[in-house]
Formats: sequence, structure tokens, C-alpha cells
Amino acid sequence: MDTGYIKSKDGEFILFIGGQDAVDADLIREAINKAGYPIDKIVASKADLPRDPRHRSKLDLSKLKH
Repeated sequence: MDTGYIKSKDGEFILFIGGQDAVDADLIREAINKAGYPIDKIVASKADLPRDPRHRSKLDLSKLKH
């Protein structure tokens, strides 16, 4: 499983989860909120998340689909 958390241009906080075709969104949302982070949307994908080739720890935002 691979994750990434961003704030979109529209101000939405989005959690991306790669390598999972199904997730329990309610359970994840509850845990994220309990940790004190806002969350508006959860996007799960069976494929791995795209990473910036220069910084493997950063998401390649141009290739994310949300």
C-alpha cells in the first residue's frame, strides 16, 4: 500500500491510496480526523501512486487522477 496526502487547488484535502482496489473509507476518515487532519476525499487505486522521479517521496501531481 502506498499513500499520499495533498491539498488541491480548490482547497480540498485528498488522501490517495495506491495498491488497494478497496478500502474502508469511513474507518480511514475517522482515523485521519482523530489524528487532527482534515480530509475531504479519499481516492483508492489498484495501481501504485505516481512518484516524482526527482524526489521519490513526493507524488507526481501532474499524473494523479482525482
